[in-house]
Order: sequence, then structure tokens, then C-alpha cells
Amino acid sequence: QFDCVPMTIDGLQGICLKTNRMGLVEAAIAAAKSIEHFSPRIVAMSGICAGFPGETSLGSLIATDICWEYQTGKWTDEGFKPEAYSVSISPEVRSEISTIIAADPTGQGYKKDMMHDTVMTGGLTLSPTTSGSAVISNEEAMSQIGTQHRKVAGLDMEMFSILQAASNSIQKPLFFGAKTVVDLGDTHKDSTLHTPGAALSARFVVDVIERILTK
Repeated sequence: QFDCVPMTIDGLQGICLKTNRMGLVEAAIAAAKSIEHFSPRIVAMSGICAGFPGETSLGSLIATDICWEYQTGKWTDEGFKPEAYSVSISPEVRSEISTIIAADPTGQGYKKDMMHDTVMTGGLTLSPTTSGSAVISNEEAMSQIGTQHRKVAGLDMEMFSILQAASNSIQKPLFFGAKTVVDLGDTHKDSTLHTPGAALSARFVVDVIERILTK
């Protein structure tokens, strides 16, 4: 059973699916089952995420380039040794996103009527992101996760599962995802940017879908 609503983008029929809970397992199950049931031409995820200082900033939108699960690896007496396996977005989609960002790096085309200054001043980037099942609200934890890739910009709880499910599906849909940075994974985490951040990423995702499927 899916928690979803039908939607139309420039005459294209699709669904907007909501998972029952946050996290990699719920996302993987929902994505795999919905891809099998609906056979979509493209799979995309929007939403909000945490950002890594130095690679991004609050209010910025990160389109995922490659993604991995930061929790995989081995705990030893010397500490945690990561063993990350990544998934990359569809090449066709990556090319389109790169073109969009080159033409509008500040993303102003997606920010009409958004009154929050932080979102209005954030930019767009195509960057590596990572996913895990835990909510991170600790600078030390973010710093440790950040060592897995020197250019990692975003951290969320679902993206890897969505992309991996699409990549491994026999349906072979195109796939990508983009999320807005609403906190930096530290103790200052709050919900101030959640609504404008979610709206920004949804507008971006809808535009990419339209550009890809109406060519």
C-alpha cells in the first residue's frame, strides 16, 4: 500500500510518494515496490538535508552527484573503518542538471515568493552526498563522516536508498535527487528552513523532470 497522490507535470502523469517513516530501510522498500508497480520513466527525490561546512551553506540546494551510505564498514579496536559503495545519478540527468546550474548558479528561477533570506541567498551545486539512518546533531560526528569524501556536501536519511533502488531495478528508470540544506548537523538544528527548503527542492526537481521528459 502506497501513501501517494497523482500529479501532472506539463501533461506527464506521475505520482508523489511519501514514505511512512524516515530512514534508509523505509525509503528502499517504498522505492523498490513503487518502481516495480508503476514502472516510471524517471525517479526523483526532493526534500531537506544537513550540510557540511566548507562545502555548502544554509539555504543552498544540493543536487546529488554520487551518494553512499556512511554507516557501512567495520568497527575494530582502532575505530570505524568505512567501506562505502556509491551510486551515481543517471548520466543524462547529470548533464541536464549541470546545464541548469551553469545557467542559474544562484537558483533565482526557483525562488519566486520565497521570503526567507537564507534560502534566497543560497546557491545550487551538483555534489557528492551521503546517507544514514540516524539524525545527526553533533559537530564531531559530522566531521568524522565528512572524512569519507573530501568534497561531500550533504547528508540525509534516504537518498542512497532511492538511487540504489532505481539503479538496480529491472525497469531501468532515470533517477536523481536534490535537497536543500536546512542545518549543518550541529546542535543549532531547528525547523526554521524546513518549509522553504522543501519548496525550493521540489521546484527544482519538477523542473528537471520536465526538461528531461519533454525533450
